[in-house]
Amino acid sequence: MCRVCLWRNPMLWILILVLLAGCAPAPTSPSPMDTVAPIVQASTHTPQPTATDTLMPTVTDTPMPTQTPTPPPATEPPPPTATTQPTLTPSPVAPGPGTYEGWQTYTNTRFGFSLRYPADWTLQEDTNPVSTLVGRALFLRPPGEVPIQLVVAFRRADEDVQITRTGIGSGDLVERGAVIFLGEPIARQVLVCEGKDLAVLYAGAGQVYRDDLVFAMGIDYLGSCADKSALPGDVIVASDLIVASFALE
Repeated sequence: MCRVCLWRNPMLWILILVLLAGCAPAPTSPSPMDTVAPIVQASTHTPQPTATDTLMPTVTDTPMPTQTPTPPPATEPPPPTATTQPTLTPSPVAPGPGTYEGWQTYTNTRFGFSLRYPADWTLQEDTNPVSTLVGRALFLRPPGEVPIQLVVAFRRADEDVQITRTGIGSGDLVERGAVIFLGEPIARQVLVCEGKDLAVLYAGAGQVYRDDLVFAMGIDYLGSCADKSALPGDVIVASDLIVASFALE
């Protein structure tokens, strides 16, 4: 085929262009990673501390100092136990029915009161003309050879007469309960010497006021602390019952 023919044939040129296009290398398209995630080069920039780094400093595991245990406070020893006294039957606060069965009754019409006492006890009024308590005292004594005496002294509230005792024997006064006297309790103080009960003082050897009357009462062992004898428990109980039996007429 001649060169002129080839040059003047358009179809032939189109074919040649197509063939040249197929032989040319395809352009390389950038990959998604090349456009989305460019290569990150190592940066020499020092990272800034975060809020956590500034607010929460690193805690060094420093061991806590060992604490010496505090010893418990020392307890005070209990107070020494008082010397055990002889067993004493509790004083009757309110004698029950039949308590005074077989007892005698004494009535003082001048001062207007009465009391009960055991039938085997003796009762004597103070009638000694030289006594300061003449006509104002009673002496009650239980049976037996032990010298024991219950004294009941009394006066009008407007009388200037000394009816309380002037002293007591040696020993310690220990308060032991109370006994009902004319409707109200009065304290009992026991004189104790070397473990023996030597006296019972009603109202603490003081005076007891009831209406227009004043009383002072106490029972005593008339010996000394050196003696072997003392107030027997049954005698003390009987004395308490006598005091509790008082009545105003």
